[in-house]
Amino acid sequence: RTSADVFTAILPPGPENVGGTLMEILPGRVRLSFAHNVFTREFTSSLAFSTSGQIAQGFFSSDISLSGPLGPDPVELGSFSILYRRNPTTYTLGDTSQRLTNLIRLSCRGGAIVIDEDWVDAAAVAGGGDGETRFAARIAVGPEQANLGLAYLGIRAPSADPQTAWSATASAEPFQDWTLQAEGALGLDGILTSRAFLFQTEFDTPGLYVRGTAFSVGTYFPGDRQDSAGIELTHRFRVPAFSASASLRHAWDNVIGDPLVPTRIEDDLGLNLAVTPLADGPTLRSTVQLSRDRHADLALLD
Repeated sequence: RTSADVFTAILPPGPENVGGTLMEILPGRVRLSFAHNVFTREFTSSLAFSTSGQIAQGFFSSDISLSGPLGPDPVELGSFSILYRRNPTTYTLGDTSQRLTNLIRLSCRGGAIVIDEDWVDAAAVAGGGDGETRFAARIAVGPEQANLGLAYLGIRAPSADPQTAWSATASAEPFQDWTLQAEGALGLDGILTSRAFLFQTEFDTPGLYVRGTAFSVGTYFPGDRQDSAGIELTHRFRVPAFSASASLRHAWDNVIGDPLVPTRIEDDLGLNLAVTPLADGPTLRSTVQLSRDRHADLALLD
């Protein structure tokens, strides 16, 4: 009786027979800076790294900054952010800032997820900072031409009253290139309540852009535009050899009308012109910025 054992090993193809790359290649950038004060002998340094590119049919980006990599103080993490987007979802970790509505925005160190579908838009942000715990979420249902949404903001801190805001939004596009947005919100700072309202209309075509906003946000509302009311207008007109834009803002604080608090009024006007008189010639630009800050009672001085 005779027996024999045979072993066979199947090796993968060599690199020369594999198409494409074995691993994703992402471009990166590193920046190292340092400074030395000859008078105080203080030495500072910082290191920043960033990279971005396509991974698994999605977009990936990362940024990180460090202080003190060359000493003498211990290395400290300044900021960092990791983002991955693969339609319809975007994930973010690290330092993130997310605008959920025109009145509610949350910035924190934590995480965020945003989903942009045809009939459902959703977003959630959670994290903390400065001893606070922060959370915000939004969901909107309906096509882009007409949808309704709800948003929530909550901020908790051990040594302060909790802050909460609820918001309802509506958006419509009655005609092509023309959109309407309305938002109403209720905010709580401890036991103090505030209401907020915002209406915005926007017209956007290749050569003309116009946006108008009217808003009133209560004194204790825990969100953007806190304790302010007013109107904002933005206009831009552009043709191949000429463009003009203008912005106007008229706003005031002390929305609750407290007679013991002075009401400050702010007016801002901006004008921008750009002209190219000759084909392929130089472009002439002009910018004008005007600001006025005053009290409603002219007898009051800053």
